[in-house]
Amino acid sequence: MKSITRPCAVCGKPLVVKPSLINRKKYCSRVCANKAKEGRSLSPATQFKKGQMPHNYNNGRATSYGYVLIKRPDHSRANSNGYVPEHILVWERVNGRPLPEGWCVHHYNGIKDDNRPRNLVGMPRAKHHPALDPALLKARIRELEGKLRAAGVEP
Repeated sequence: MKSITRPCAVCGKPLVVKPSLINRKKYCSRVCANKAKEGRSLSPATQFKKGQMPHNYNNGRATSYGYVLIKRPDHSRANSNGYVPEHILVWERVNGRPLPEGWCVHHYNGIKDDNRPRNLVGMPRAKHHPALDPALLKARIRELEGKLRAAGVEP
């Protein structure tokens, strides 16, 4: 089998290479290969640059089980990833105080991502489940439909 001798691209030491590897083998050792790669990225075009955000970053917003979550790691109700449900933040902003311990925020219309202030009500957790009573919900729907009719919008 014939072999070719060529100099190492870094240190110039003679390097014995098989003909099939002549275009791939450029360095005599891993040390020389690492020296050649110092200070340069393998793919500068796709390198993550300072100040860039990952492609899947959504400005600190996420969803979980239909609820909208906002990144607020310093909030007292933040989960382990630093997200707080948006409806809690909206309720606290409108009422000017933190949601009391043992309370939850209820969506009147049952749509979890509808976080308009008039659709949210804070209540003790013990009273939340009776609020989901079908008869009460039907009465609330009739009330909202009546308001829409009065405003000239057909529900």
